[in-house]
Amino acid sequence: MKTKKFDGLKVMSPKFRMSFPDLLKPRSFEGKDPTYSIAMLFPPDADLKEMKRKATAAAKEKWADKVPKKLKTPFRDASELDYDGYEEDWTLVRASSKVKPGLVDADLEDVIDPGEIYPGRWARAILVPFAYDTAGNKGVSFGLRGVQLLEDDEQFGGGGFDKNDFDTGDNDTDKDIDDSGDPW
Repeated sequence: MKTKKFDGLKVMSPKFRMSFPDLLKPRSFEGKDPTYSIAMLFPPDADLKEMKRKATAAAKEKWADKVPKKLKTPFRDASELDYDGYEEDWTLVRASSKVKPGLVDADLEDVIDPGEIYPGRWARAILVPFAYDTAGNKGVSFGLRGVQLLEDDEQFGGGGFDKNDFDTGDNDTDKDIDDSGDPW
């Protein structure tokens, strides 16, 4: 297998909770090429030093001693966004890939069941930072190589379905309709 230029910067993330995991099928945003992607939510006690060190190394590799002062960082305050699970003091990092990332469980077995992949589940990832300079935007981001699913947890965004919600005790559904003339 051919070694890629940035393999020396490869890093394994600490544990995080997944958000918006598009790991089995790529998704296109705003007319761009489809990518596999994930938003990683790191708790306040996560040790992100190695990820930050590798991101800095990617910037220095691209710009040497002239790293731009206003550089977009991949590390964001998760509470800036109003989504379920985006808590104060948690760090948000996004990663993506045009190539399908590897996906394994805690026992390193391939994951093929889409039900195993949900927002809120704990995981960790193999990432490769890269610097970019596109249309006036300069920054560092992470390429996604693989994800390891870890512990289950409560799914973000509620969701879920309980078939017993439909069990009313009788099958006559018309009697619950309000005939007062209100269209809503």
